[in-house]
Amino acid sequence: MKRTVSITISVLATIVLGWWLLRAVSLAELLAALKQLPLSTLVIALVGYAVINLVRGVRAKLLLGAFTVKELFFITNIHNMFVNLLPARTGELSYFLMLKKRGITLGATVGTLAAARVFDLFGIALILLVASLATPLPTPLAQLELPLLLVVGALIAFLILVLVFHDIIKRQFTGTSWFSRKCHEILESIHRLRSGKRVAGVFTCAVVIWMLQFSINTMVFQSLGLPIPLMHGFLAGALAALISAVPIQGIVGFGTTEAIWTVALVSIGITAEQGIAAGFVQHVVSLIASVVLGIVGWVGLRKS
Repeated sequence: MKRTVSITISVLATIVLGWWLLRAVSLAELLAALKQLPLSTLVIALVGYAVINLVRGVRAKLLLGAFTVKELFFITNIHNMFVNLLPARTGELSYFLMLKKRGITLGATVGTLAAARVFDLFGIALILLVASLATPLPTPLAQLELPLLLVVGALIAFLILVLVFHDIIKRQFTGTSWFSRKCHEILESIHRLRSGKRVAGVFTCAVVIWMLQFSINTMVFQSLGLPIPLMHGFLAGALAALISAVPIQGIVGFGTTEAIWTVALVSIGITAEQGIAAGFVQHVVSLIASVVLGIVGWVGLRKS
């Protein structure tokens, strides 16, 4: 029943947001923007996404302590493909199924995946903080500079407390509710890292992943002629990543992804029309990369 509701929400999100976005930019204009994208940019983006998934494989190795990086790279490729293609994040199930087939319990899989998301949040927040301090904020964001820095600083402080005092915090979640169980699984996965070097390794992986992701985004936008400096691209990418944490996704991400990118790009001074077109092109690039790498992962797992 819950899955049916989630899929229904995804369909509605695609229809409503798609209708709203197409009121501002026609389908012909979106396709024209896509044709502007140089083939070389697509190839570089594909290589960049492959490197990102390889780093995710290294992170999974640190979190799970099992399998080879090569095997986890293939699993990550398949997982990301299904997450991008299936509605309501039902693609997350692929990760659980692939690891369960290889002897990893559901609790351990959920915990490590959730722990990875915590480190992702930490990495995104840190990049957002550094980018905010390293460059003058664009006009739309300049008015929110102090609240933005305070919120990001508080988020980083909170995550540091979780990492340092996870054992003490874990003892507070001994109940049987869904929230208590999920918090306990996340903290248990962080506890399994044990060594400071492994924690630093997982955190470094998160920062590298998101710096590469934001660099790819900026490269795609610049290839469309948008005057976006690298640090502003990092700002927009970090904002888009934080907004996308809201658990609502359109069919294949259409509608929701473009809306998120429009908000993020408008915040750094890009017009709404340009933001919609740029978000659409970036979305298509990421889908192409996820499908190509997903096929590579499927073939690789069959041969391994």
